[in-house]
Amino acid sequence: MPISSVRERRRPSRGRIREETLFYRLGRLYHTRLRNLVLPAWLFLVVVAGGGTSLWAQALVLIVGGLAVLIHPPYSTPGRGFDWAVLAWILTACLAFLPGSVLGRPDWWESATGLGIELPGTFAPAPYLTLEALLLLLGGVMWFYLIWQWKPQGDEGRQALSFFSTVTALLALAVAIGTYNGWTYPLGRGARVFSFFDNRNQMATVLAIGGVISFALAMQAMRKGKIKGIWHLVNTLVVFVGLAFCQSRAGLLLFGLGCVVWFAVRLRVSRVNMMFKLGAPIFILCLGLLVIFGRSTLERFSLWESDSTGQLTEMRLGVYQDAAKMALDHPVSGVGLGNFGGVFPQYRDKAMIFQSIIHPESDWMWVFSEMGFPGLIALLAALIFLMGRLFPFGEDRTAPFRAAAAVALLIFILHSLIDVPGHRFGTFLLAALLYRLAAAPAHSQPRRPLVGRWAWRLVALICLGGGLFWLVVSALGLPLNSRLAREKAVEAISQESIRKTRDATALLGTLDRAIDFEPLWWWYYSVRGQTRLSLQRDEKGALEDFRRARFLDKTSSEVSFYEGKVWLDYNNRNALAAWRDALNRQDPNRQDLFRKMLEGSLRYPRFQQDLSMLTRFDSDFRYSYLLQLDGPRFREEIKTDILTAPELDNFTPEQRGKLLEKWALKGDQQALVAHLDQYPGIVPNEAYYRAIALAGEGKYDAAVEALAPQLTPARIVRPRQYVGTSLEEHRQVFSNTPGDPVRGLVLLDMQIKAGDYSGARRTADTMSAQKQVPPALYYWKGEVLRNLGLSKEAWEAWYEYTKKVPLGFPAVESEPTP
Repeated sequence: MPISSVRERRRPSRGRIREETLFYRLGRLYHTRLRNLVLPAWLFLVVVAGGGTSLWAQALVLIVGGLAVLIHPPYSTPGRGFDWAVLAWILTACLAFLPGSVLGRPDWWESATGLGIELPGTFAPAPYLTLEALLLLLGGVMWFYLIWQWKPQGDEGRQALSFFSTVTALLALAVAIGTYNGWTYPLGRGARVFSFFDNRNQMATVLAIGGVISFALAMQAMRKGKIKGIWHLVNTLVVFVGLAFCQSRAGLLLFGLGCVVWFAVRLRVSRVNMMFKLGAPIFILCLGLLVIFGRSTLERFSLWESDSTGQLTEMRLGVYQDAAKMALDHPVSGVGLGNFGGVFPQYRDKAMIFQSIIHPESDWMWVFSEMGFPGLIALLAALIFLMGRLFPFGEDRTAPFRAAAAVALLIFILHSLIDVPGHRFGTFLLAALLYRLAAAPAHSQPRRPLVGRWAWRLVALICLGGGLFWLVVSALGLPLNSRLAREKAVEAISQESIRKTRDATALLGTLDRAIDFEPLWWWYYSVRGQTRLSLQRDEKGALEDFRRARFLDKTSSEVSFYEGKVWLDYNNRNALAAWRDALNRQDPNRQDLFRKMLEGSLRYPRFQQDLSMLTRFDSDFRYSYLLQLDGPRFREEIKTDILTAPELDNFTPEQRGKLLEKWALKGDQQALVAHLDQYPGIVPNEAYYRAIALAGEGKYDAAVEALAPQLTPARIVRPRQYVGTSLEEHRQVFSNTPGDPVRGLVLLDMQIKAGDYSGARRTADTMSAQKQVPPALYYWKGEVLRNLGLSKEAWEAWYEYTKKVPLGFPAVESEPTP
């Protein structure tokens, strides 16, 4: 074969050359620009996946991290001191698995076991929760070391921050658009705004740190005269708008604080005039955007001027005090990871939050309460070692960008003092990325970790196995995780209420499995008590479960109210005891509690006597009870109140007025008149209630005469354009425009002054038939009817007038403002 033909066969075609060129360019693009964005992109995917709070998202984070460590175990560390602190932190978390006899039991433990609550032999009351939380802790530590292995060189750190800025702006844009349209994110339905997290404060944390980075990049680029500064300036403004729509005061304050701190850090190496020339207009523009788009957020800021600010501060301080008391009762190991929500009700005293408290509103307090002093000290030591690794910033070309990342990290740490961003994968991993970008350039020789590769691979296998297990049970819906067990229990109860299967064995088995995971959640025992009562008629077992539920939540009225509602079908005595306990508990809206009790007992006539006795322990409840009674029962019950307190001084003046009015309308009118004669001065304007009673007896003449001195005549202001117009002209114009209330009142006034009461009555009747009736009409209509001798109709008009205008305050009718 000729040599030339062989060469022609080996020569690549033009298509092959173009294909190889394309792959070469794509590979070059990846290695030069995209490779360093893979890690930040993955971390933002965690944010989009509900912030890494759902079980499947946490499983994926553990799986990806475990695979990465198995392939490339960490080979460097921020420092041996940090390694020792992290190791001590993990070992402290493991103390919760020690036998309870080693560390001692708290006092409430004996009371719980005395009530039949089955607690394990470990120091942690819910070791399964501790095991799950420990797995997440290992995953977080593993990911921090993974992120540390990333070594951005040269301009790669700026590129990563620029990517951070752009993605945060896109998230902020989604928050703004979604909130404006009233949408909710499928994985963040717990938030009141469009949020990628269940809590809008965590979303605000991401936006605040992204906004600070965008602001720093904009200032730095514009100071250098680069066009990229405009792009980052737009990102800053978009993030600010997103924060305004996020309705988080903390987010806006942290954003502003971060910008000020970055100014302070950079002023020592930058020109002051240029920095302020660029920064001041941006701040002014941000404030303008806040006024335009942040009405709800501004309303939340305005609450600081009212009493709600003090209540909010008192609420948080109360939670901190109770959490500190709980931590001091468990100084060595805390209550165990994941056990805060179950144990905290036993120490709840100062916290004035009328709902279940699952965390203490602070990452640091959460660590202190669940890991004790050793865990808190280890965390502080680790943070100190990390902060020391950040300095010095220097004055090289990467210093401004590392300063921006450091300031954003500072914002995260400050927010962790008053919220829990450190306990969410979505925010924690971004903070770890910021630390990697803020850390000083690595030394020539990397510092090796305290543990070797095989130890890291063991940690990776644990996280990988745990993540795969969670992913499988989540996909199959198996109750082998605390969250899935809770979901199964809630689903089983709802299905039983719909389908009425009456399968007590299966339902109790589902609840028992959930209790194994969370033995300190009151709802399980309350529902189990209802199941035993309704499906097995086991009153003794139900009563024991209800007592356990009350013990596990000692403050919320919901626990006892639910119990009493269940008992209504079976035992009035137990229902009365439960609702009496509910009245002694905290409730944010006691009127709503009274309403639910009254509505819930309507179908049980035999319970009404017990309910009447129950209302006497609370005057507000008694007031609500009396108002909803019909006539005969009201007459019977009011006699009891008059006997115990003839002047009804156990009620407020407003409540006394409402009760006297109901007495006059539905009760014994003669008895009311006699009682007012015997006890004068019970309420202001008592003649008003006397008049209602007289009208109830049919004595309308006396009622009108009694009410007349209490009414202040309504003033009718005649507009200037009506001055000089004759009565006849007013009558003709009003007949064509009966819907004009101003002309109608002027005509009515002129007819009364002229003594034309019949014509005035016709005018009043015409105005009464319109959609908009001025309050003054009722007074003058009553006056006209009174002069015509129609006492009943006059009373009806004047009584309606008292509903529109409080006694002693005359109605003023004038020309409406155009």
